[in-house]
Amino acid sequence: MATEHSRPLGRPKKESQKTPLRQQILYTATQQFMLQGFKEVSMNLIAEKSNVTKATIYYYFDSKATLFTEMIVQLMERIRKMTEKILNDIQLSFKDRLVILVENHMKATADLEIQKFIRDAEPSLGDHNLRQVHQSEQQMNDVIRLAFEREMKLGTIPPQNSLFVLQTFLSLLNVGRYKDFNNKPLFPDHHLGAQKVIDFFWAGLFAK
Repeated sequence: MATEHSRPLGRPKKESQKTPLRQQILYTATQQFMLQGFKEVSMNLIAEKSNVTKATIYYYFDSKATLFTEMIVQLMERIRKMTEKILNDIQLSFKDRLVILVENHMKATADLEIQKFIRDAEPSLGDHNLRQVHQSEQQMNDVIRLAFEREMKLGTIPPQNSLFVLQTFLSLLNVGRYKDFNNKPLFPDHHLGAQKVIDFFWAGLFAK
């Protein structure tokens, strides 16, 4: 007869999983990674903050790198879905959709530079982890690139190399969240910043 002790080491009791424990651990890890960075966060700390044993964490995630990778993949997926929803809202003009997209990005990354966050962890990630991270990032960016291609076909914007347009747009996203040495932002609020960024980007699209 099966007993509690016959469960694999670190496997949680079924009745304890009203909220999926894997997701609970991942949520806690995300908080800690974002607060302290990859290097400063240990599996012991995540176990302590999650109120589980380290063995339980290893039941779901075989390493800190795997846990971090899953966090980034889910983060990118949430951003991808949000981006897709905004860009598919045909009740708004394409330019207005881009303004909303930039504004949302500025708000979401006000205290976190995602690319730097990932770069700091890259030396500790294996090839498989890196492929997953880069693939999830590519899928997110493809949503924007395909939106540009769609609008080019519709005649909203002039036909151009969509990859060039995408990379230009992504570069301008970082301009919108710029802060100087005294932590003073370039723009007084996110909405104005988003409008300025897209006005500049839009003028470039139509430049001859």
